[in-house]
Amino acid sequence: MEVRQNLVRLCEKINDGHYKITPDCAEYRVFEKWMTDDQIAILLAIKGTMKINTLGSIAKNAGMPKQKARELLHELTEIGLLVQVIIPVVNAELYLQPLYTPGVFEFLLLNEKFCRAHPEIAYAFEQHATTSQIEHAMNTPMG
Repeated sequence: MEVRQNLVRLCEKINDGHYKITPDCAEYRVFEKWMTDDQIAILLAIKGTMKINTLGSIAKNAGMPKQKARELLHELTEIGLLVQVIIPVVNAELYLQPLYTPGVFEFLLLNEKFCRAHPEIAYAFEQHATTSQIEHAMNTPMG
């Protein structure tokens, strides 16, 4: 399978410098078979991990109409890659991109139906926990 440079950039963004990203690493493999280029584009449009982003800013950064961005964001939230907060009083949709751990891997694994359709997620998590995370486990918060 050809290396997807946009996916490498996304993985580097999510990993926040903690792991070396290669096509063989768990952090890349967890996404490579199922993530679309539109999903990657919307996730790359989110500024930083663990930072609050508005629907409007994400749509603008991605160069997408708000409705298309909203659909992708809802899809990614349902899968488990984003945390969504809706504040009805001010009619705001806020999104947060978590790190790999604690965060992305755990949220993906909570989506049993999606994991059954994509068993590579569980294998990638096992590789992440036993290989990638080995040098960082001592500094990872409980979660």
